[in-house]
Amino acid sequence: KKKSRIENIVNYHSKLKEIVDYNITPTLQVIYNKPMNLFKDKMNWKKAFGKGFHAHQDQPAWSDFPPQRFVSVAMFGNKSNIENGCLEFSSGEHKNGLYDYDMSNLGELTREVEDNLTWTPIETTPRDLLLFDSYVPHRSSSNKTDKERRIIYLTYNAKEEGDYYQDYIKKKRIEFPPDIEREPNKEYKVKGSRYNLANPIE
Repeated sequence: KKKSRIENIVNYHSKLKEIVDYNITPTLQVIYNKPMNLFKDKMNWKKAFGKGFHAHQDQPAWSDFPPQRFVSVAMFGNKSNIENGCLEFSSGEHKNGLYDYDMSNLGELTREVEDNLTWTPIETTPRDLLLFDSYVPHRSSSNKTDKERRIIYLTYNAKEEGDYYQDYIKKKRIEFPPDIEREPNKEYKVKGSRYNLANPIE
């Protein structure tokens, strides 16, 4: 196995927490004109020649929590481009609610839906911030280079809808714990799990 994601890092990395508290969160609150709470944080690695994420919307992954909409901020550790599998979005489709899914892969859009959407690749640099909400369809292609591509995602919900950062961490640790904490005779759903939303795990 190779590491491809870490979560719950803000409170263990003082510089990142400073950036979040004094730069990212205030900027987001100006844009949305309301107080915002951090819901979750993660960093994804797309390894050299690694596969991309299938087309999906994020909302189903967090639908077991009360907020009706989330917004994610992406920060880039590398240049993200077509060659290494940058994010691709279907612009304006976040206004149309949830689309049809292949339920064997929770959150993955059906091929029919994906083929009927218009996709735009968004190339970025480490100087950019990219904001997108939990209903916008997005995907990424495989990394065709010999270098990894890293993105930090900070997901927020409106403060008026509650603070669920610790609740999410606790819930995930119970339902989808790290390997070292798993009970030997218990089966854990990997493919089709809300914790592996459209993830190219195979």
